[in-house]
Amino acid sequence: MPINKSFLAVSAGKFVSVVGLMLMPIQIGALIDGLSLGAAAAGLLATLEFSALGIGIMFVAVNPLKTSALKYALMGVALITAGQIGSALIADYTVLMALRFLVGFGAGFANAAATITIAANFKTPERTAGYAFGLVYLVGGLLYLAAPHMTEYGYHKGVFLSLAAVVLLFTPLLFGLPDTPLKKRAAVRPAAVLSVPVLLLFTAEVFLMIGMGAAWGFGERMGLAVNLSPKEIGFYFACTMIASIIGSMFTGWLGLRFGRTLPFVVCAILISLCCYFMANPGIAIVYVTCLLSFQALQALFIPFLIGTGAALESSGRLSAAVVAVEIFSFGAGGVIGGMVVETFDLQAVGWLAVLGGIVAAPLLMLVCRPLDRQTSLRETVR
Repeated sequence: MPINKSFLAVSAGKFVSVVGLMLMPIQIGALIDGLSLGAAAAGLLATLEFSALGIGIMFVAVNPLKTSALKYALMGVALITAGQIGSALIADYTVLMALRFLVGFGAGFANAAATITIAANFKTPERTAGYAFGLVYLVGGLLYLAAPHMTEYGYHKGVFLSLAAVVLLFTPLLFGLPDTPLKKRAAVRPAAVLSVPVLLLFTAEVFLMIGMGAAWGFGERMGLAVNLSPKEIGFYFACTMIASIIGSMFTGWLGLRFGRTLPFVVCAILISLCCYFMANPGIAIVYVTCLLSFQALQALFIPFLIGTGAALESSGRLSAAVVAVEIFSFGAGGVIGGMVVETFDLQAVGWLAVLGGIVAAPLLMLVCRPLDRQTSLRETVR
């Protein structure tokens, strides 16, 4: 994969849009310590930011402003920066809720701009997305190491100001995004967006992502259940960034070697199994292995989602909608997982993920096999 201006631009767009979410455990802890918030209140702020990200992505997918990926990304950076600085300066909880929503909404703009560009401008979207996420996880891992220094200045204040500075640092790279108005690209056909394959893809995505979100949201509790200390759990969560880099690097190779169906479906099944054994580990080594494997497999799965959206609809906006559904579903997994834990127990979260895999795997086969056949036919004609 050549490192050019466009690739760096989409990587920067993905990074500035998810850096806050990658450091969400740090944000929540800093808010609790800096503002003496309860866990529920701090968690609500995180949920608002996560939900707003999905709303921002859908906004760009609909494209009411009729502008370009570059302008959407720059507007997103402006909203993120303003929201982060405001969050560092204002302690009123109601205002803070609005500011965290603003940060997430702006992140959605940048994320969608990068996603649409990947889907519409690159020949192999899965490969491009995989390498882009690899860079994102690499920088994210470095920020995890720097996180203790962020909290030294006023807890949440240091975190939010640091995040604003990091976003501004990567903003110049965004100018490699296309400045052509999205309305001049291939029109999104309603028949393509509302087709049976798209609806099947969304259904598979929702079921699997809910299970994944539930397992990730209660990952710390699962670690405590096998007698790991909070410090040990934090270390292993930091190691998930390395696992993510490894997983994302294999995306392009798997797509070229095995097509779309096999790696996509196998990845969905393995993710479900990892979530199950995270919730039912028995011993710490099983939990740690599944935690790292889960993150590596997720880094494979997301690029295949983006690439499948691009294969079903070429303008890139469907891929943006796919990412939005992913974010909403993953976020909903935390809420549904909480209900499952309260109604049953922590181990039941694993069965929720298994249910997601059982539903998702056959649906993904129905979606992807025709796409692989079309690719084979095109290559035969050539």
